[in-house]
Amino acid sequence: MATHWIWYILGPLLVGGYAFWYVRRYLRNRASYAAFAAERGWFYNERALELLGHCNGEPFPLLPPTRPRTWHSVEGQRGYLRVRSFEYSWVRRRRSQSRRVFMQVTGIQLPFPAPAVYAEPRDVIGQFARDLGFKRAGTGGEGFDQQWVTRGWVSPAMQQWLNHHGRPIRVIGGVLETWESGRFDPQRIDPALAELEQLLPLLSGVSGR
Repeated sequence: MATHWIWYILGPLLVGGYAFWYVRRYLRNRASYAAFAAERGWFYNERALELLGHCNGEPFPLLPPTRPRTWHSVEGQRGYLRVRSFEYSWVRRRRSQSRRVFMQVTGIQLPFPAPAVYAEPRDVIGQFARDLGFKRAGTGGEGFDQQWVTRGWVSPAMQQWLNHHGRPIRVIGGVLETWESGRFDPQRIDPALAELEQLLPLLSGVSGR
């Protein structure tokens, strides 16, 4: 029992050491994000508050989220396309526990008009609910609708793209987007954009149907 005094010394040292490590890592990451954007002639914004108004509807929280944030936005030109990627997060509360949930959103400003659409793979609960007769709305293709939740028109060609790539997508406000769970990672951006670019001709066909 007499040794408990040592925690009065070690405790602040451990907390201070963790805080120092966390801040140093954050500053190092921020510098790498800015360098990534600069190499491409893109613009980096550490706290992109203006994007909060864009983060509505699926896949974002349907109820008003707790302490939402939009940070680490990179935006610029990729060929003839305007592209953007950023980190969105909010605090999820379950019982007495709270934790911040992160996702990275990557998108392309469409160079043509296209209707709103949403498609995301079903989780296990969603597949079970469909088996029980819930959430019958979809494309009408039983095999595809068993695996995907959709809103709006998803053409057969788009269904093939979704099945092949497995990426969730949405078109809203003239922007085609995909998203992934986790903190912002610049290495995710190019692969996501390369796959979204393959979807553009299929959306162009939908816009004129």
